[in-house]
Amino acid sequence: MKHCTTTLTIEDNYCPDCGDKIDNLVTIKPVITLHPDVINELKVHCPDATIYTGWVEKTHHYKRRHKSGGSNSQTLYYSYWFLTLNNESGEQKMVSVSSEDSSLARVVKSDVITILMPTDYCANYPLADKSEANIVTHNELAPVVIFHRDSGQESIREPGYSVDDFSKVGIFISALVICCILGGIGLYLKLYHFELGAMLAGVATIISSSIWISSRTKTFDAETARLAEIKKTTKHILSVSIDEMGYDQRARQAKKDDVYCHHCDALNDNQYRYCSSCGALQINEMADELILADNVVHNERDKTHALTEAGHGLIDRVPPSMRITRQEKIHQTCHPFITHNESDYLHKHVLVSNFPCTITSYSQLVKVIDKSVQSDVSDNTQVSSTTTRTDYKNHYGTTVRSEYNTTTTSHRQRDSRIYGELMVETPEGEEKAFQAPQSLLGTADIGDWILLGYSKIEGNGTNDDYNEFYFNINKNETIKPETARHWTRTSNKSQMIILMFLILAIAVTMYFEPVMSVIFSVIPTVVAYPVFKLTEILNIPFNYSPLVLFTLVFILLIIMKSVFNRSNQKRRTIALGSLYDTLQQCQRAREPFLKL
Repeated sequence: MKHCTTTLTIEDNYCPDCGDKIDNLVTIKPVITLHPDVINELKVHCPDATIYTGWVEKTHHYKRRHKSGGSNSQTLYYSYWFLTLNNESGEQKMVSVSSEDSSLARVVKSDVITILMPTDYCANYPLADKSEANIVTHNELAPVVIFHRDSGQESIREPGYSVDDFSKVGIFISALVICCILGGIGLYLKLYHFELGAMLAGVATIISSSIWISSRTKTFDAETARLAEIKKTTKHILSVSIDEMGYDQRARQAKKDDVYCHHCDALNDNQYRYCSSCGALQINEMADELILADNVVHNERDKTHALTEAGHGLIDRVPPSMRITRQEKIHQTCHPFITHNESDYLHKHVLVSNFPCTITSYSQLVKVIDKSVQSDVSDNTQVSSTTTRTDYKNHYGTTVRSEYNTTTTSHRQRDSRIYGELMVETPEGEEKAFQAPQSLLGTADIGDWILLGYSKIEGNGTNDDYNEFYFNINKNETIKPETARHWTRTSNKSQMIILMFLILAIAVTMYFEPVMSVIFSVIPTVVAYPVFKLTEILNIPFNYSPLVLFTLVFILLIIMKSVFNRSNQKRRTIALGSLYDTLQQCQRAREPFLKL
């Protein structure tokens, strides 16, 4: 839809070319509005059928788990997207869809989706991660999902509405077996003679199988008709394009050189003469001509403010120097959170010299501009057999026979995951691919700003990198996969020294008397008295005193190492303090990012 020359969207209240207020605003018409009777025939089979059309606002990837024991145990994981949808009326809908289908694996923010709910449809298995219960608030699944994409329409249907065929012969045989068993019981109890029992069993078989077949046929026909109507309704919805509904005019794609309105702070194309949100005259080259002409006509009036008769009222005269582009706003907002810090760090050892190194921490802001996701499902069953033999012997002890018993157990392991990459843009406008972990890939949406925190420990022969955190600013979610605070270093020299002490203690124990004679000729006996006394208290042979002494020294070293570890971790935490201060500041200042 156009007013002058610019194509309008549902967010536009004024024409950006002439500034006139738009009387007939652009509207979105979902499937149910364009075709009010689209589910009428489906309601004959499913009276509670509903339909919802909207766009994806948020996505969250999660798993459900089923676990069973026994000889045929199972551990099954199923993956889903928990979607938050919105429509033109502001009615939100939260629903889960399977992420294991190729189409559903790549569901992204702003996708236009129609959810067809013939009946209530829920997931039975519990959440694999209980902590996600605050996000995944219910078990409702979308049984039929229709994607309205520019590349084409497509639909996915859950298998719950599939119809299982049945055999009439099988039902007759089952009824015959049951009736024969009941007839046999009557004969055993001598309730009737054989001829009468056979006749009753035959009649009962015919009657029960007929009723059974009739009931099963009725259910089969109803389910088949319901499935046919679901397919027909889905095909009808697939014929409705995204352009026909008007979702292609939902919003204008933001550009780097867009400018913010000085009057209402709305984002406008830099070529707009008037703000499409409030109608205020904009500050650009075309608007400057209008302002200059207006100032000549109204020379007697206030130099700061003027009234421009364009159908939109009072216009603020703001100097062109205050014209802020989206790129400039991005720089202003992001700059405080792009940091780089280096700290000298001394890792203390107990037995050897300390290890000097440098801890570098830095943060970077990126915006997700595209998302490529694929799914992968693995399903394996491990079967194992165990055979036990039982021997039977006579009174002479000779085996006369053996029995073998073989038991077979199986364990089915099913799992599914998503993998892919995010295409991100830095505040400077550089676009690059980012290999995101599954935890971030499952929560980040297009348009989300993400604060990335990294650290690096560099020293002689050491160069370790850590992904400290991923903070999704739009969703206020923080993922902390690893941290340099847990970094540790073991010295090979320390291990060699302890090993040499152990060898020395063993050697002295083996040659205790001659070694002690030499030692006590140099130092007084009273020095070793505490060790000898402890050996006596522990009821250990006297010549094992060197090993007792080694044990005491080893325990002391463990205590000292524990103290040193806490001291080292505290210094690493201090070195990373500025990085986590940046994270906390960003967590408190999320609002400006939501408007970029």
